[in-house]
Amino acid sequence: MILPATIKGLEILSQRLSQRFAIDVFTEEMQIPLPYSLQKQPYHWIERNPPPTEQINAMLDSLEKYLGQNSFYWLSACAVFPDLDWNITIYLGNVLKTQSGKSLIEVCSLTDLARLPWFRYGYIPNWLRVYLISTLTPEQQQIIRNALQNLLITSVQGSTSKFQLEIAKQYHSLLPKLANPILNLLSKKAAIDSPLRDYIFLGFMKGQSLLAMQVSDEFSRSLQRQKRNYWWMQGLRKLGIKIKPTIHQPSFTQSANSTLSLINRRQFLQWLGWGGAGLLASVVAHQVTQKSSQNLNLVPNSNTTPLQNFNFETVRVNTQGRITARAVRTAQYFVEDLGNGVTLQMVAIPGGSFVMGSPAAEARRSDDESPQHNVTVNPFFMGRYEITQAQYQAIMGNNPANFKGDTRPVETVTWNDAVKFCQKLSQRTRRNYRLPSEAEWEYACRAGTTTPFYFGETITADLVSYNATQANASAPTGQYRQQTTPVGSFLPNAFGLYDMHGNVWEWCQDTWHDNYNGAPTDGNPWINESDNTYRLLRGGSWNDNPVVCRCAYRGNVNRVIRGSNFGFRVVCDGGVVRR
Repeated sequence: MILPATIKGLEILSQRLSQRFAIDVFTEEMQIPLPYSLQKQPYHWIERNPPPTEQINAMLDSLEKYLGQNSFYWLSACAVFPDLDWNITIYLGNVLKTQSGKSLIEVCSLTDLARLPWFRYGYIPNWLRVYLISTLTPEQQQIIRNALQNLLITSVQGSTSKFQLEIAKQYHSLLPKLANPILNLLSKKAAIDSPLRDYIFLGFMKGQSLLAMQVSDEFSRSLQRQKRNYWWMQGLRKLGIKIKPTIHQPSFTQSANSTLSLINRRQFLQWLGWGGAGLLASVVAHQVTQKSSQNLNLVPNSNTTPLQNFNFETVRVNTQGRITARAVRTAQYFVEDLGNGVTLQMVAIPGGSFVMGSPAAEARRSDDESPQHNVTVNPFFMGRYEITQAQYQAIMGNNPANFKGDTRPVETVTWNDAVKFCQKLSQRTRRNYRLPSEAEWEYACRAGTTTPFYFGETITADLVSYNATQANASAPTGQYRQQTTPVGSFLPNAFGLYDMHGNVWEWCQDTWHDNYNGAPTDGNPWINESDNTYRLLRGGSWNDNPVVCRCAYRGNVNRVIRGSNFGFRVVCDGGVVRR
């Protein structure tokens, strides 16, 4: 018997189990399908920067229709909390009421919420949080504020059990008075990356007009870029935002002078003492990022590793996706033995210079791919393929992938997971393995080409694993496999690297910058240590349209987010292997 994950479904299941028949009859209502844009491009809606205005408007219209008024209220309430947590989602669903007095969890479908990409990834980007909170009425905001104050004070007092969320009734009138001093005290004591420094949450909980503060130049410029977005500006007016030229307060991205920053879910729950441990009195330690963004200084094996040659075929296509040229090329590589028959092939990438970014005339490009600039890259070695599940298992001892298969790329890995893999691989082999810099990645992807793809002006389903139901240029549509493919299933680029377009996104070392102004020209990673939450992803995936798979396209995601289209490949410094 299959029943929906709703209150009604649970009632019928309970009747069936206890009485061996169901008194109630479940009549399945026609389910509104998940909006197409959320279904086909979930990653698109968790990026730090908002998509184009017309895409946002279309998504929001379909989202409100999909959820309905009550579920949309529930989603908006969840946006107040710095990150999504299932226990808090359930808590809000229980305490928040509809106009008829029923709790949201009684009348809304949990499965409708669970299908949304933000609940699958456990994260709502700030630009969407601002909008969702702005849709709440003052009365709804106060109800949510009271509910979260209750939760905060419960955590300070120490719950009697993991899921205890009730407050002693005799203290109820004191909670609003206690919550703000606690928040003030802890936020002042907290470290720069502390979870109590999420300014949207702090402002909301203190009853301030959300973001009623001077904002940084970067945020101001972001607002100017969005000035034609009607709902965005209307929402900001409701929230009391005033755009001023002086930088003294936090923006969406933490600057060197900022006192507030973004946080992740695990840190916040540690602060709140979820599970009865009580609110932590000490400062949450900084996440260690400096070592992970720098090369490990390890001495390579004293024995030289011989390079081997391999031959491979490359192709070029026209705008219709037809192959117009073929060539047989040769590259060199070395083999790393990971044990139990698992190996890692590292291809020699010659040093050189290239133009990074996309030209203004490139179709459907993004502004963050500008300005184009010359970069000189030193020789290095790069994985011939994306890291496979067998390789990840050999080093890490586990396999988090959703689409299982030893030769498929590992996915559902965070940036932190990828860095940890590199560290363990380096320790085992005594070579210097790491993630590529963004410049190294694009240089290796282009392999001497200047077109949007290393195949030419477009790609097809015969060349790349991507969502080929969406055509690029004049190319035909094709098969959408809806999953990863074994590495090496398609032809490589001129350097002998496979799947640099599609299959899985590939993590890079760099932190996110919204353009290339001030970018390094020596191929080194561009790291902002004071704002290192968001990391670069490149190459697109099996689930993305062709535009996202271009050589120049730049993605960025919170370093702790994992998804079934997030993977990586490794590089090894040049000079380690000698002939």
